[in-house]
Amino acid sequence: MAAALTPSPLSGLGSFAEDVQTGDFPMLQPDQIMSGERPMPSGFQPWFEAALPELAEVMSWYPEALRGDSAAHNDLRPDNLLIDTASQCWTVDWNWLSLAPPWFDWVGLLPIAQYQGIDTAAAIQRSPLTADVPADHLDCFAAVVAAYMLTNLDAPPPPGCTPEIRRHQRLFAWTFLDWLAIRRGWYDRY
Repeated sequence: MAAALTPSPLSGLGSFAEDVQTGDFPMLQPDQIMSGERPMPSGFQPWFEAALPELAEVMSWYPEALRGDSAAHNDLRPDNLLIDTASQCWTVDWNWLSLAPPWFDWVGLLPIAQYQGIDTAAAIQRSPLTADVPADHLDCFAAVVAAYMLTNLDAPPPPGCTPEIRRHQRLFAWTFLDWLAIRRGWYDRY
């Protein structure tokens, strides 16, 4: 998919890195939790609070780490990949299309793959999309997604949504944080 979408064959797409800066992305969320402006989300790993300063630092690398010219799905996850009876994979739900690095969508699948028991460190080394990408760039992406998923996590669901949206959000926040913790040694340090 990345080969067909790099460089983007579509004109007029916004940049994910710019969206992070100007959009709904909670770039200040870790700082706000540390200052008490936002509550500490419940039910997370015991090291989470101690890792907040590093999470904020890793997120700050986004202008360089998340810059790219590929058309990215920007919400690729297992339920947006459909396999038909001929074993053809179809990618659906292209609501958040933006410009990002070629590895962007692939890396977005890795925390859930790790949650399912897949060795994602080996997958990163084997894939031509990520083999030469700085580890900090991959970690920055995961940190930004984790912070986004932490937003309003303990609040009631938005009107018209079921409580499942918060469970989904919590699972993704937890898995992206867990992936970061393994990669950055947070389980050992915090």
